[in-house]
Amino acid sequence: MTDRDYDELQLCDAALKVWLPENVIKVLYEITVLLNIPISDFIRQLFFTHLYGRYDLLGYIERSKLKFTDPDQPSPCAKTVPKEEASPSPRIPLSSDSNKVIALKVCLPSAMKQGLIDLADKKYQPVSEYARQLIITHLLGHQAPSPVHLENAEEA
Repeated sequence: MTDRDYDELQLCDAALKVWLPENVIKVLYEITVLLNIPISDFIRQLFFTHLYGRYDLLGYIERSKLKFTDPDQPSPCAKTVPKEEASPSPRIPLSSDSNKVIALKVCLPSAMKQGLIDLADKKYQPVSEYARQLIITHLLGHQAPSPVHLENAEEA
């Protein structure tokens, strides 16, 4: 795996607020419960992959060097709650007619935030708008083979 140095990403010294539709927050919540990781870790991993690639993310995980959260944790990319201690996932009904938006604030390394700002600037977008679209696209894709009916997701 890659051995590129990302030591500047060891400290989460910046924050980014992104406004997401309620349904997207619910999808994000359900995915992170299934993966058994905090939403903030999931989002930081998404941003890392977008900026630096999955290969580097896997290399960092392999070396247990990536520390986006509590430095006492062995690897924040690993599951942070053991399966036997995890509470069962409550099913959240999804409503397709919801117009609510919810603020999601994520702490992240300033170098990572600057990288997102640079990419957003190239598209003449505010960084929060760029990050929102990145998260939504990562969760729901660009083109589903059939329409996504979120109101039926809890029956799946």
